[in-house]
Amino acid sequence: MVHGLELHSYWDDARRYCYQTTRKHGWYILDVYDTGPTWGPVETSAGITVRFPPIATRFIRYAKGRSDKNNGIHWAKIRVYGKDLKLLNLNSAKAILGPFEWANPQHAGGFIDGITERDSWAGAPTIGTNYTDTCGSPDNVPYITVDIGKVARLDAITLFKWWNDVGNATETYRRYCNQRLQLSIDGENWQTVLNTGASWWASESSGGNTVQFRPALARYVRHYLGRNTDNEYVHFIEMKAYGEYRNELDLSQSTVQLEAGKTWSLQHTGGLFDGDISQFAYKKSVGAASVSCTNPAWVTVELPHLAILDSVTLFHYYHDGRAYCNQWVELSTDGSTWQKVYSTGQGYGFSETALGYTIQFEPMDAMFVRHGLGGSDASVANDNHFTEKKMNGRYVKELPLDWANVELSSNVQWPTGILPQRVIDGLNSCDKWAEHAWIDRTPTTPTNTCATNFPQESDLPYLTVDLGRPAMLEAVRVWFYYCTAGRNST
Repeated sequence: MVHGLELHSYWDDARRYCYQTTRKHGWYILDVYDTGPTWGPVETSAGITVRFPPIATRFIRYAKGRSDKNNGIHWAKIRVYGKDLKLLNLNSAKAILGPFEWANPQHAGGFIDGITERDSWAGAPTIGTNYTDTCGSPDNVPYITVDIGKVARLDAITLFKWWNDVGNATETYRRYCNQRLQLSIDGENWQTVLNTGASWWASESSGGNTVQFRPALARYVRHYLGRNTDNEYVHFIEMKAYGEYRNELDLSQSTVQLEAGKTWSLQHTGGLFDGDISQFAYKKSVGAASVSCTNPAWVTVELPHLAILDSVTLFHYYHDGRAYCNQWVELSTDGSTWQKVYSTGQGYGFSETALGYTIQFEPMDAMFVRHGLGGSDASVANDNHFTEKKMNGRYVKELPLDWANVELSSNVQWPTGILPQRVIDGLNSCDKWAEHAWIDRTPTTPTNTCATNFPQESDLPYLTVDLGRPAMLEAVRVWFYYCTAGRNST
């Protein structure tokens, strides 16, 4: 899983190179850096850093033209930033054969049994001589759906078919056509990450063929496979998936805010995270009275740290199968600006069960999760019960700044006694503000605003933090002086 490259060339005379192209590729090619016929950046000892969204890859190709000093082309060093792909455990997965005449339907599990040898085809799903279709009929293609058991973040899929060493008279290695690979969270809506159409795809080998794509959430993987270049047989030998199962966040250090002005009949906020989802857990959790489909009540959970969330599971009172109306979930990083990820409007949502209801969405930054809930369709319809909440994702990891250095901008006169490194020492107590970075830009008259006190952006004081080495950043948290109530920085 690669997210950055560092390219080094000869740099001593500050030369530049043209036609620089960097590609990540397996069986497809993706350009991540391309200067075209123009000169690229001036070369320095630090090299050129190329950053891009993470993607699985095996090969990196770096092409370049001449420099603006001479005809020489120099590749000095390439550094790659990322992490190894993690193989997903499919022990709990289930392979489901599509509606086709299979030669050995009893061996559906052979597609995910971990055996990749070509001679294992007899114990894996196979279409025999009854499959006479050609590559030109994409609607008549066998497929297998793998339910991996729960939603995971997938980075890549490796597919194994029958392969040969010598091939036939026209092909060095066997290839297959009409290949498609699709992903789904719910088994109904599918995202296609590979579609070869009627064309023969990559040659088969003992290492299989890996399909790489942007990280995606999925529980179901569906693979379509047509005939091969040697005969009409179709061999699904093995599938390997790379990624990580979703991680349930520890919410024990979270805090809860109940909507002001509502009548809360139950206020045991700790019950929202105690893990109890039993029938009577509502008695030791949170509930509001006098609510309706037009008058819901909300609960806000503040996480202990910024997190990247991809799902929230909601548990309410469920014993009588009731449904609640006017449900919604919003996320926020600051508690002020909210993004809605789920809403029933004023209508009723799902019928409640002991399993709760999971709302899934593309990974989003959040530190606050707000859940609104109206009344139910039960006989006592003017109350509600927030029983439990579970959230999947991961907390953002704080980056150690041991190698970092802080520089003050030179466009203003800073006070003496400032210790710039205090900005990254991990301490933010009020009594040490004079040693941290500060500057007095008091307006000359009370009517002056920030716009008149700083007439141009270039007049603004700023800090530069050199991390010491490249890093994949996801968020930055900043503390200003906060010891005077009501202070606001623009």
